[in-house]
Amino acid sequence: MEFTFQEAIRTGGTVAKVPRMAHPVRKRPCQSPRIPLGGRPICPDPTSESGLPTPVKSRDSSTSARRGSLPRTLVAVLSAIVVLLAACSASGPNGSIVIDAEPAPTPETGSFPTMGADEFEAVLAGLEGQPFIVNIWASWCGPCRTETPLLARASEEYAGRVTFIGVASKDNRQDSLDFIDEYGLTYLNVSDRQGEIRRWMGLRGFPTTFFFDAEGNLQASIVGGVSEQRLAALLEDLLR
Repeated sequence: MEFTFQEAIRTGGTVAKVPRMAHPVRKRPCQSPRIPLGGRPICPDPTSESGLPTPVKSRDSSTSARRGSLPRTLVAVLSAIVVLLAACSASGPNGSIVIDAEPAPTPETGSFPTMGADEFEAVLAGLEGQPFIVNIWASWCGPCRTETPLLARASEEYAGRVTFIGVASKDNRQDSLDFIDEYGLTYLNVSDRQGEIRRWMGLRGFPTTFFFDAEGNLQASIVGGVSEQRLAALLEDLLR
């Protein structure tokens, strides 16, 4: 007997096995996603300037030079860990995203419109009155493919109570459409071809899922693939 999302919260069980990738990734796949200490696999934003710093090895081959570079390397690594752990936090409201636009109609599901940040903000403003989540993904991102079947099922179970929107960012349009078709996504997806939406929402890595309450306030965000139990708990929190 399958678990529902509510049963997953009570029992700590899983909703469903996530299938393996059905088709090969076509575009610059993230074969080795970063896994922050205690965090989830993520594909770093390929154009972000806020990614992990790469420790620089000393060019001096002497023992003293290597010893002298060690503290700097440790500082760089520890700083990177702190940044990523903060990014992966999903607890507590985040006031960095403020929706302040004239509401716009929600595009028809299946239309896959290309949008800029202003247009997308207006669409989100039009969703106020019901909780909604925004999932930013890319077809070349391995962790995105792992979590998408879970989001697809959740969108059906919470239909009419929580609105789901997907954002394909910095992705080839045809690859994005193939991705949507492959996983049978029935909720609205939009194309962020120029990365404006990604930048407006402060994306740190792929995938990222943002959880908004019925008043349009950001309540939580998860960087990296979301688990079944965590997704269920966050969705139930939005409905309280």
